[in-house]
Parts: sequence; C-alpha cells; structure tokens
Amino acid sequence: MLKALIFDIDGTVAETEELHRKAYNCVFSEEGISWTWSKELYKDLLKVTGGRERLKHYEDNVATKKYNLDTNEILRIHTKKNKQYNEWVNEGLLQLRPGIKTLIYKARENINSIAHAHPMYGKTFSTLGKTLDPISQDSCAFYERTALFADYDGVANGPDEGINIAKALGDKDFVILQNHGILTTGTMVDTTIWYFLNMEDACKSQLLAEAVGKPIVIPHETACATRDYVANDLSAYVSFQPTVDVLWEEESDLLD
Repeated sequence: MLKALIFDIDGTVAETEELHRKAYNCVFSEEGISWTWSKELYKDLLKVTGGRERLKHYEDNVATKKYNLDTNEILRIHTKKNKQYNEWVNEGLLQLRPGIKTLIYKARENINSIAHAHPMYGKTFSTLGKTLDPISQDSCAFYERTALFADYDGVANGPDEGINIAKALGDKDFVILQNHGILTTGTMVDTTIWYFLNMEDACKSQLLAEAVGKPIVIPHETACATRDYVANDLSAYVSFQPTVDVLWEEESDLLD
C-alpha cells in the first residue's frame, strides 16, 4: 500500500484553480471590494505567476475600479484567500481526479511513494515518444528502469488512465508519459523526489545534446554497472539530504 505521494497539484491531482477563484471572490466580497473574477477572466490572470503578483497585475492593468492596494494590503488579502481556500479543502470541497486515485491503488506493493508533475524539460522530452538514453552517468540511473506510456488521451477525468499508467509501469520504476510529463516511484519519499529531480535534469541534458548533434551512448554493460552504483536507495537518499537541509532552512513552516 502506498504511504506517500509527491504530485504536482494544479491540474494533476485535482483541478484546484476553480476553488482558488471562488476563494478570491469570497474575500473580495468580505473586504468590500467590488471585483468579481469570472472563469474566463481568471484563466487569463493565471498567465501571471504568483497570487500576489496576480492581484497587483489585475488592479494595475485590468480593473476598472481601483483601490490603490499597497504591498501589505495585497499580502493580507492573499493570505486571507489562502485561509479560505484551505478551509474549503479541509471541508472536502476539492476532490482528487479519479484517474490519479486509481493509479494510487493499482501501484505495486513495493512502491511507497510516487512523484508526478509536468516540469519544462520532462514534458518537452516526453513529446519525443521515447525513454532516456544512457548518455551520462546521471542518465544511467534510468537505463532499463523506465517505461513509456504513449496513450495520452487528455486530462484524466476517469479511472481508465490511472489503470493504464499502472500497467505501463509494470516492473519498471519510472514512466515517461508521452505528451504529458514524467513520473517516478520509490521505496521512500526522499528517494522518489531525488529520482524525479534527476530525471528532469537527464531530460534536459539529452534535449541539449540532441539539439547540437548525436549523443554517444554508453555501452550496455557499463550503463548497467553505473546504474547499479549510482541509483540505489542508499545513494539516492544520501544525495537528497542536502536538498532537504536547504528546504527546511528556507521553508521552515512547510508542514505547519
């Protein structure tokens, strides 16, 4: 049974943005601000990264009614919005996408955590419809351990895609989701995240190499030996700990 999941949130585990939009409108009403963000408007506003930046952009460039909100007021409104959003999530108003839920329950018993998102290089590499080649020591970690799921059929709105991804995973540890993103698994959260970050780097490396020429592939026996040395649980766990230290230092309230 799975014990931990590491997923990209928005549009992957659940469609969160609609609940964020409603939380914004709720706070606007409570604050006496006569703004109402429609679905169409909010879709455009999502092009601006960051909630506080989005609020400032809206008042400066879109809103017809101005309130001259300063930085502290924007922060207060954004914090209040997050509190409202979290309350609704805790009340069960945000549901998992059914395909993701099925993937969780169908995964192998030796898998204790899964990481999935749509990072820039991973999703770009996925459009090539192939797995990573052993062209460097780092990419050897994924040699003969990665499956290709080539049946992307849009956003997962039912259980079938989760079942099919689990089938594609088979006895492998990682999946390239064609035209979608990447997925890694592991026996613990730390190793799963380490594999995910390194798969993203490996995708970037191969994309860059193929952009300027034909990469030289490491021979099979050498690739296997390198994989077994650099991509075991102990090595992955130890390699990830400096990242954990930085994370706790910079985001000490992450799990509050």
